[in-house]
Amino acid sequence: MGGGSDQVCRFRRVLLDARARVLAFPNYAHTPAAFLQVETRGVVPEVEAHKYFSQIAAGVLHMHSLGIAHRDLKLENVLLDFTETEVKIIDFGLAHAYQPRADGTGYEVALLKQFCGSKSYCPPEMLAAVPYNGFAVDIYSLGVCLFALVTGFFPLEEACPRDWRFEKLARIQLAGRSTTQAVFALYQRPCPLSDACVRLLDGMLHLDPRKRISLQEVIASDWMASGGKEVAQCAGAGAGGAWSTSAGGASGASGWDKSLEVDMSSLGVERGVGSSSAETFEGVISADEDERALNPTVPKLERQPARSLGPAPG
Repeated sequence: MGGGSDQVCRFRRVLLDARARVLAFPNYAHTPAAFLQVETRGVVPEVEAHKYFSQIAAGVLHMHSLGIAHRDLKLENVLLDFTETEVKIIDFGLAHAYQPRADGTGYEVALLKQFCGSKSYCPPEMLAAVPYNGFAVDIYSLGVCLFALVTGFFPLEEACPRDWRFEKLARIQLAGRSTTQAVFALYQRPCPLSDACVRLLDGMLHLDPRKRISLQEVIASDWMASGGKEVAQCAGAGAGGAWSTSAGGASGASGWDKSLEVDMSSLGVERGVGSSSAETFEGVISADEDERALNPTVPKLERQPARSLGPAPG
């Protein structure tokens, strides 16, 4: 791929069979996916997660430099070698290749329309079926990969109003608060991550793609530079913020500060894929009134099949 990258799987041979199917043969097989590291260990320490994530980010940077958006980045699509130290990004079946600009200065980043990817790794703009930037989609998916590595669960089951956590996180972000701290406060857990890791996750997991950090900012972040060795802990999740982890009645559920009024429509999306109504974010029921918020459980880390729905990219 464009001179190759150590982090991107290369193919020894590509054939077209009699039924016009493309058969691709990788140059060699890696074994377990990074997903298994989390599945078997629960949580990957930041120093080890940094070794994996820095390679994943380097591979994605190489793809983006060639105008290719992967659109299905997930831990299952990151293979490890036999020493479990080197990674390869695989499965480009949903990738999109942007056209080079005529003047050779980059790529024409046309907005895409096809819904594809894996549920918990998809950003809200894709789930909302609005035109999206494929590179920004990859940044959100990278954020979910890192979050899952260092916590053992997903920040959201899906980034749309069907997930009761979604509106809460959208409000948190619009109020300028930490997404990562808010997720831990939802489950009344202290945030065990370093400040640098939290800042990086918050930048990648922004629900508004216009505010999501760039891949160059990911590479240049404090956490990437530190090697994941920063040990400063998050300040108490929810302390002085919109979340309260104090007992809220018998349930002790985290409470939402209703004084935070924000314009949810500024996220630029209005409904989730498959919605049968013109429901907007303003009309989504508050999780305070949702029985699921009384006994919250983290979105379980599980294997997710890729999906491809809707019109082909225009």
